[in-house]
Amino acid sequence: MPTKILGANYLKFVDNYPRIESEVYLRFMDDFYLFSNDENKLNRDFILIQRLLGEKGLSINPAKTEIGETADGSIDTKVDAIRSGLLRRRRRIIRSEYFDDIDDDDDTEDEALNPKEEHYLLSLLNESDIEEEDAELVLSFFREKGDYLLDYLKKVLWMFPYLAKNVYVFCNYITDKEELLNILIEFVENVAVTTEYPLFWIGKITEDYLLDVAGTERLITALYEHPSGTKISKAKLLEIRDSRYGLRELREENLRSGSSDWLSWSSAVGSIAEPKASRNHILGYFANCSEINRIFADIIKEIE
Repeated sequence: MPTKILGANYLKFVDNYPRIESEVYLRFMDDFYLFSNDENKLNRDFILIQRLLGEKGLSINPAKTEIGETADGSIDTKVDAIRSGLLRRRRRIIRSEYFDDIDDDDDTEDEALNPKEEHYLLSLLNESDIEEEDAELVLSFFREKGDYLLDYLKKVLWMFPYLAKNVYVFCNYITDKEELLNILIEFVENVAVTTEYPLFWIGKITEDYLLDVAGTERLITALYEHPSGTKISKAKLLEIRDSRYGLRELREENLRSGSSDWLSWSSAVGSIAEPKASRNHILGYFANCSEINRIFADIIKEIE
């Protein structure tokens, strides 16, 4: 995801070029869209964008390039009625969480799924080539069916690790925490190529939902030692205010290391879980490493 964001930002030099003539120019990530009733404008802009990209060592993929008239019809002709209704309702739910101004037509939508809608969402999960946006749509509406969808949760996590934050929200409705722990352990121990993002959110799931589940130490160890782990994903674990599962030992190792970085700072925060006397003793080593460490230590020592 960071690479995609950097790439999208890099391509702004095309967006800002003043000589694009088409009445409408849109770009999403590395997809360019030009709209005009004048075909000559489209052709000139197409050549211009190719030249601009070529100067940066980039090129347009001819296999993904299309030129032609836009199709008539509304979104309802492109998306079946059930999906269209779910998307509108999801928009209303999101708006209600962040804004006070909700459209009147959306406000009349019934939030409860009817049998056809539930069957539609389950059919999406059963597809072998489910799209990421479909998986996210299912998680949005099936939050309160956590245990029922545990098997599907494993599929979603394996196929779309970038939905780990959605999985975190979903975990609030899962009562079978032991099975959830098993699914996460299997993912972390067997998926060698992943990124900081899912590891961070699985750490957050561990902190909020799994600290009282037997066997959690195995997940914490797998997360901390994962080959794709970063200082940020490890820091999420070290700041957990709990002394069990080897967390105390990991924190002491970083606090005594003589470093001044995310691992030592998060270890200092996590040390709040320790008795004040022992916590302040270990923070003494930590404080001697740098001025910022001393500030951290002074603040944490005052926390009861």
